[in-house]
Amino acid sequence: MQFLGCLTGDCARTAINTAIFSGKTIGVASTVYGTATVNVPSFVNYAGGLGQSTEVAPDVAVTVQTRMLARRGRKMRDCDASLLRSVYQLTSDARRRWDPELDQGPPVFG
Repeated sequence: MQFLGCLTGDCARTAINTAIFSGKTIGVASTVYGTATVNVPSFVNYAGGLGQSTEVAPDVAVTVQTRMLARRGRKMRDCDASLLRSVYQLTSDARRRWDPELDQGPPVFG
């Protein structure tokens, strides 16, 4: 293959004017802001250029998807929510290897 754009997982989101380098991957239920110069694992909020990232809890990802589907007149099925939670568990090692600071789990907001 001569050309390859980015590969984006299901339920992933990007901010307006986000740049993703060619050949990079964005994992399931991740959100990317700024410039993605690295592969972003699943369930991560990545702020390229700022050097900041946080882990996305599976319940947060389910809530976001439920709201998105509601805007389109659809409902989140139990099997869809279960699938997101399973993918979260299956990809936990990738998040740990990618950034050791994420090892403490999702951030807790007051």
